[in-house]
Amino acid sequence: MFSDVATWQAGLSIAILAVAVVACWRDDNRLAWCFGFLLPIDFVTGVPTAVFDVARYAGVVWLIYRVKPDLSPSATSKVFRLAAAIASVAIVRGLFAIPRSDRNSMIFAGVMLVSTACAALLAQRTRVHASVAFGFLSGLFLSAMASILQALHMPALRAGNRSGHRYPGLSTYTMLLTWQLAFGIVLCLFLIAASPHGSRRRTFGWVLMPVFILAMMTNGAQGGLAGLVAGIVALAWAKRSALSWSSARRYIAWGVGGVAGLIAVILLTGIDIPTIDGLTGEGGYGNENARWTVAVQGVHEMRLHPFLGVGRTNFMDRYGIAPHFLPIDSGVTAGILGFAVAAYLLWVVVKILIDGPADDRPVTTLGFVMIAVMFSNTITESYGPFIGLSRVTVLFLALAAVSGGESPDPGEPVPARRVARSRDPDEPNSLLLEPRSEP
Repeated sequence: MFSDVATWQAGLSIAILAVAVVACWRDDNRLAWCFGFLLPIDFVTGVPTAVFDVARYAGVVWLIYRVKPDLSPSATSKVFRLAAAIASVAIVRGLFAIPRSDRNSMIFAGVMLVSTACAALLAQRTRVHASVAFGFLSGLFLSAMASILQALHMPALRAGNRSGHRYPGLSTYTMLLTWQLAFGIVLCLFLIAASPHGSRRRTFGWVLMPVFILAMMTNGAQGGLAGLVAGIVALAWAKRSALSWSSARRYIAWGVGGVAGLIAVILLTGIDIPTIDGLTGEGGYGNENARWTVAVQGVHEMRLHPFLGVGRTNFMDRYGIAPHFLPIDSGVTAGILGFAVAAYLLWVVVKILIDGPADDRPVTTLGFVMIAVMFSNTITESYGPFIGLSRVTVLFLALAAVSGGESPDPGEPVPARRVARSRDPDEPNSLLLEPRSEP
């Protein structure tokens, strides 16, 4: 067993993490960047997943300890409201799992509680949100490149599933990667749209976005595409008063050009595109049919066991998979009460979307679009954006942005660090995506 852990890849990874600890010792933004970098990375050949898990949780705890909260009071209340709703789901599911010794559900509940607590506390430290976002994009770039190499059947940091045409990059599985890529594409579009021509941020967005789009087409899961559609609808709604046919034509032209370039790359490289194959019906929409079937089975079990549920593990033993919708999955686990608290959690997110952006700043609109993307994730899988640091951190940072929490409430003095200039004198300060240092 020790030989499985003591690989040269594991040793190298631990050594790199040790160097990162030294480099981050006195730099909060560097620590935040390293934490964000690790968020999309779960699997590397020869490295135990525990290495990344420990590094992520140690990093976020260290960050929370070092950085003082500076989120506005109104945004903080929204963060706590969402955190309480997620915690309620976790507690109910966990309590119902204990009498059954349902280890699967107990782990689910425990991870949900711990990751939510960490993400909610991090959301209150807006000074490092920028660095976390840039780190996330950098780590996702590495994972996306691994996915593309897997689809090309070339050596990568992790092997893909060639027979199943699933290429998860460095994420746990393709369903997670496709959503991470959707988040990355939205962030890159923000960098491109909100940054001056020639700026480093704009260049960064242009370099990463084509890689994310190609990985989206090749990884084999379609959920992220649904998220992007939801994001486009949310953006159009938020900016409906500013929409015009002339501006729409420009974006349509860019989209057509991008699609043409993507098609050219696919034809020239012969890369696998299972994401597109799945959309065209290859495989008879097996994943989509399976999701609907298991949802119907979940409702059936809820009707048979309305008060106590049947138990998640028992359900999976009987049907093979769990329902891919949190209220039904929670109803299977904890009966009517589980269904109710999970439905309320989704309503909390819907209410955030109904309230809309707190102001007209680009970063606030970015948060609104990201919340819309993540809400669509709740329809395709039971975890949604509510469990695990790689998911829930993005959710709470987006909530801080859409709530206007990157600046103080009206009437409060503006701390100096919140109006600090960006590193490039020709670039305006971005309140989410430009790393800042202590004044």
